Amino acid sequence: MAAATTVELNIANDMETNLERTEVHRLFYVEDDNCSNDYECTMTGDFQNMPKIIEILRQLDPQKAQIFGIFGDNIDVEKFLHSLFPKSQSQIEPLFTNCDRMPSIWAIFNGINIAFLLISNQNITLEKGNYFTIVMQRFLQDICHNIIICPSETFYVNFSTEHSFHGRPHGSRTYKLVKRELVNIQVPQKIKIDDKNIFKSLLDEQCRNVLITNSNSITYCVRKTFQETNLNTANNRFTKLNELLQAHFHINAANLRTILNFCDQSRVVLSNKQKVEIEKIITTYVQLYNNEIAHIDQEAKSSIQELIGISKIFGSFRYDIEKDFRKQLYQITKNWLIDPKNFKISAEECTDYLVGSLHNYLRNNNGVVNIKSHQRANFISRLKTIDKKNDVRHLQENCIKLIILETQSENQLDVHFDIHPLHYIPQFDNKHHLQHISVNCSVPIQITFNELNLFMNLSELSESDRLGLPRQVKIIACFSTNDGKSEIIIINRPNINNGKLSEKTGYTILLYKNGFFKKISDYSRSEIHPTYASSQNSQTLVFYHKNTGDITRWSLSESGEFKIHSVLDQSNSFTKPNGVKSLALTAAQNLLILIDSNSTVYSIDISNENTTFTSLLCKSTNNSTYETNFITDNGELYGRVQTIGEKNPIFFFQAKSCIDIIDQNYCQIFSIKLNQNSQFYKMQIFTDFVDTYCVLFNAQVNEVYCIQNLISDTRIERQESSSNLDKSTKQYIGNRLLDIIKRGEIQFGVPDSFNETQYRLVLSREYSSYSDKIKKYFKDLSVSGQLTIVYEKMDLNCSTTDIEYLIKTMISRVPLQLCTIEMGTLVPLNNGRRERMDHLSSKSFRIDMKAREISFSYLDYLLNNINENENIRIVGIIGRQSTGKSYLLNKIFQTRFAVAAGRCTDGIWMSYVFLENIHFIILDCEGLFSDQRTDDEEIKLISLLTAVCDITILSQDLGFSRFQDRLFAFLSQAVEKISKSEKLFKGILLVAIRDISDSNAQESFDAAEKKFLDLQSKGKSGFLEQLFSNTFKVQLVHHFENRNFDYEIKGLRQLFFNYINTELQTSHRWENGKNLADRLKILLVQLYTDDFIDSDEIHCEMKLAELIERMKKAWTRFYLDDEENIALNEQIIKTIFDNKEYLIKLHHVKLYLEENASDQNFDNI
Repeated sequence: MAAATTVELNIANDMETNLERTEVHRLFYVEDDNCSNDYECTMTGDFQNMPKIIEILRQLDPQKAQIFGIFGDNIDVEKFLHSLFPKSQSQIEPLFTNCDRMPSIWAIFNGINIAFLLISNQNITLEKGNYFTIVMQRFLQDICHNIIICPSETFYVNFSTEHSFHGRPHGSRTYKLVKRELVNIQVPQKIKIDDKNIFKSLLDEQCRNVLITNSNSITYCVRKTFQETNLNTANNRFTKLNELLQAHFHINAANLRTILNFCDQSRVVLSNKQKVEIEKIITTYVQLYNNEIAHIDQEAKSSIQELIGISKIFGSFRYDIEKDFRKQLYQITKNWLIDPKNFKISAEECTDYLVGSLHNYLRNNNGVVNIKSHQRANFISRLKTIDKKNDVRHLQENCIKLIILETQSENQLDVHFDIHPLHYIPQFDNKHHLQHISVNCSVPIQITFNELNLFMNLSELSESDRLGLPRQVKIIACFSTNDGKSEIIIINRPNINNGKLSEKTGYTILLYKNGFFKKISDYSRSEIHPTYASSQNSQTLVFYHKNTGDITRWSLSESGEFKIHSVLDQSNSFTKPNGVKSLALTAAQNLLILIDSNSTVYSIDISNENTTFTSLLCKSTNNSTYETNFITDNGELYGRVQTIGEKNPIFFFQAKSCIDIIDQNYCQIFSIKLNQNSQFYKMQIFTDFVDTYCVLFNAQVNEVYCIQNLISDTRIERQESSSNLDKSTKQYIGNRLLDIIKRGEIQFGVPDSFNETQYRLVLSREYSSYSDKIKKYFKDLSVSGQLTIVYEKMDLNCSTTDIEYLIKTMISRVPLQLCTIEMGTLVPLNNGRRERMDHLSSKSFRIDMKAREISFSYLDYLLNNINENENIRIVGIIGRQSTGKSYLLNKIFQTRFAVAAGRCTDGIWMSYVFLENIHFIILDCEGLFSDQRTDDEEIKLISLLTAVCDITILSQDLGFSRFQDRLFAFLSQAVEKISKSEKLFKGILLVAIRDISDSNAQESFDAAEKKFLDLQSKGKSGFLEQLFSNTFKVQLVHHFENRNFDYEIKGLRQLFFNYINTELQTSHRWENGKNLADRLKILLVQLYTDDFIDSDEIHCEMKLAELIERMKKAWTRFYLDDEENIALNEQIIKTIFDNKEYLIKLHHVKLYLEENASDQNFDNI
């Protein structure tokens, strides 16, 4: 992310004498949290700058201001901006020189025009960058009716008249059939291999560090680096930990989580005992700190009030210094007094800064500051007297010292596993003739002792067990997933029982993606042999239990869901292998080939969901003659097997002197004779569906054989060219700058805007011949909007923009995460992040106090401005994991919930939409029935949604019926989680049946309606009555690629409007946005603390607390609404909520009008 998000510059306009102020503010960006284990980045708004941009927009004259968007290739965008803002080059250049990896949107304002600028990385190989560029461009389209496109020279040089979009966005697709037949198989040819001595440097003598893997072009080998504890390595860790604490630790925000994060970064592992001791240290020193600065806040305020009081100000500004500016001065003074980082700033410098700020503020308001030298000296003396920086610094240093000593109280060790991926890359000449295979070693995957601690919770172990553990840990397998972007890693490690290492071992399964690890599961049964295979749509991991012959199967869906199936029963236990030497799973994931410890070869059919069938294999040299033993032609036994090919699998069996290639009928096709004893070789098989390669290697010798036309396979691929179905290329087809507009419509639908987007493509004169081609290409894309070709000098003449509508749209385009699930409970987030929220679990704070501490960031600003006479509704969605819930919400409400491939929603996210004069709050919930969530966690998620939603969407596909009973049980328990209130559980249920076809539509509708009518008949005893007012609707939705899908989405949207405008129009469930926000915050805290007292009572306490705040403002900060009340020595403050009026009548003994008399006034109430 860019280092600075806001920059300002004063520029002189050539046409005007007054100085104009150009401002650049970041609006949207992609947050890439390297400390998080999330695999996907998240879109976020720059919420510090958003209020500034809103203020700028509200100051604009919509009739005169030009509001437009700009995107394109960065160099040309920069040039165009220099022409628009000629005096702001120093302002604009840093945006491009310090460009983020991920795209971002900036607002540039010069007092007359405001441009929204999309800056994106030009590397089209960055998949996430491309996805977020599409999302950002759609943001631009949502908030700007006028968009300027600035292409570079590359755009014209690589211009394509064809695109990869055919038909409507959700119409029928055109596909081509790619077929490889088992004909004209070439004799295996030995080819050269260039390994750059990688095998020699990484492999041990017997290749024992080569991991079990699947048939692909990567071999994984592991190296364990184990170093006994010594003074140097320990000191390095603790030195780094001390540096982190010195740089980032501050006692006023100290908590154990921060210390643990620093320990992770410095590779220091703590036991539970150490964690308890460190928490005691933090608690002690935080209390000392609070005692030390107990009066500093009042001292800072009093100092500033004194500074204002001694100023001679002409005019009536003495009591009109704005609250926000006063608060800013207070905070500056307080920070100087207590923050050790300010020790280099003298009291004189601090005073000069404060006086300068006051002078600038008053000058802008026609006031003057004149502080005499002796008054300045007195103020400096006062600052020095109350300065606490050194005291705080000593406290902080002592606290850090004790923390370091505690971390050193137990021995550390340095151990890590480096998994080296060795990639085999075929090298071709210009005529695509195979020349040789090169071997490259990419960056190793490193598993440190800290990662082991996270996966296995080593904090429970004693010091001796923890130090001895690494010797017992082995990495046994690493499989590359079907998308080539992640690895499944299997670790063999000792079990931990009651805080002690067990003699029995188990396994930990990890998923490694984008530099982060995610633990899939622990598996406690010992002595397994794993294997893995994948196809385009599915992935399967199989554990074969060496001692029992049992088989456990795991499935990994395309969306990333990992599920374990029950242990398969053996239907013919009399045919049982004796151990296992080698194991291979076919790409179809229905057949295992096993070589046992006696070198006997078996096939195990695992196509049935519950049972397996094991049989001895026999081999033939033709289709009719079978041999009794599965051995080589010269009688050798096989030791290893690998398989390749999905429809018609091919098997490679390795013996001492040969590699035999055998087809699906177990008929030998070829035999590769080896020069050396193959027992010293490791074998790796991979294919590109034309050539199949067999790599044989050890630390000293390696060779490769290539067999053409070996794999018989039929697969479907998306058409890449509209004119030639046989043409296939990996090159990008189309024109990226225009295609992202189309991809945005495919992702989020056609904009529902009264004004079509006007695109203006800036064309260089030298490329004027491309004008007609570009127009035709844009027309062929069939996107919503008009394209005009313009040249460098142009008149913007942007259409008039509805400023308030633009602001609402801008705010609604980034969802905010409300909560996540951690350690078995629902955890509220503050401003979408887990920050400074530890007090929520403390019993010393009431729920209303905790709820008031939660902020919804920019959505609080929006909700607080929704008044009593406005219509506000909440819509939420629940359903099974990875079923397109976020996508459905985006299509219906034009929200921007993340729907990147492989991403699953975490917790609950909130977004705002303003449609048809209705304020919609949209809640997107993570999927249910996940193996990573307990029932109680999922019940809490459902409870929150159903309690507040006016309409809850149940998204279910045709296979959902087996989950219905479990869901209904969850729903029945949801109402028990939260106390009944007149405001809660008042919505209805909308059942959306997804991915139906025309043939089963009516049957699906009838079955669903019957099911819910039966539930409706239960009345008050059923969850439908308790949660959804005994009201439901059923709606059918085709698959998103079906032509009817877009029409059904419009119908769903209209259903919401019709229902709200008819049956709900008389019931204003939420009086205003503020009350709705309060209720949400209360429920979040209640579900976190499991404290379910009456939420109405808590809401009342929150309102009374707000009244008290108003009371303080009224009598201590001179915000008096009625001057007569001063004379009468009383004031009445009132508010109305929940149809009740609350009054506080205030009396005072004496009112002081001095600026620094707030405490006396409050005491006199």
